[in-house]
Formats: sequence, C-alpha cells, structure tokens
Amino acid sequence: MDFACQGREQRHSHGSDLKMRHRKQPPIKILVVEDDPDILNALNIALGSIGFDVDVLLSGESILQNRFVVPDLFILDKRLPDVDGLEVCRYLKSKPNYRNVPIIVTSASHRIKKKALEAGAFCFIEKPFAMQQLVEAVKDAMRLRD
Repeated sequence: MDFACQGREQRHSHGSDLKMRHRKQPPIKILVVEDDPDILNALNIALGSIGFDVDVLLSGESILQNRFVVPDLFILDKRLPDVDGLEVCRYLKSKPNYRNVPIIVTSASHRIKKKALEAGAFCFIEKPFAMQQLVEAVKDAMRLRD
C-alpha cells in the first residue's frame, strides 16, 4: 500500500484535534467522488460515523460542470467512468473557488502517486487502504488548511 501526503513528515497526528473542531464549528464537509458503490458506501458510513458531513458523487462530470456544493475536502478516485480523476483534480486546482480545498486521490495503481501530487492533490492513497489511513490523511489536510 502506498501513501503519500504533502508535508506529512512535518506534522504529527493528535486524535483530539478534529473532535475539538466538531464541537466548536459545523462538521467538516467531505465530497467523495467514487464510482464503486461498495467503496462509496463504506466511505460514507465510516466517515459519517465519526462526525464528518459526507456527500457523494458517482462521476467526475458533475465536478467539471460545477454541479456540487464546495466541501472542505475532496476524496477523488483516479479512475472514474466518465473522466480521469487527475483531470478533475487539475480542474479543481485551476479554479479560484476550489484551489485551496485539499484533494485526496485514491487509486488501485501505485504508479500514479507522482502524477496525483503533480496534479495538485494533497495526498495519494493506494487502494485497498485501511480506513484509519484515510482518516489520518483527512486530519492532516484539515490541520494544514486551518
């Protein structure tokens, strides 16, 4: 399993950081773009159960057509049926309204890690991944954004 986040080696995770934010502010809104219904359902349940507000999309076309509510974080599958996830990542990073929203790219291929980071992703996680690994990446991204 491959896992790479921008600047990860400089930060340390503290489990209470996000819980404190949840009490003081509205829940962190995550938009998951994933075409596999099983993975989508698992992410929705797992992230929702720990307090995140999760929206889901089955395709990247809605992103390219700006038909979504801007989240605090994107989780984006690289391999979508209608458009390449890295194209969606580059599109988001090119728009002023979305450029500062962290993106976590997931893929079954470790070979796209460098391309994902070059496209502007905050983090790349190879599938299959442990849910804790994803949660740590979300924590890192939100800590960096705050």
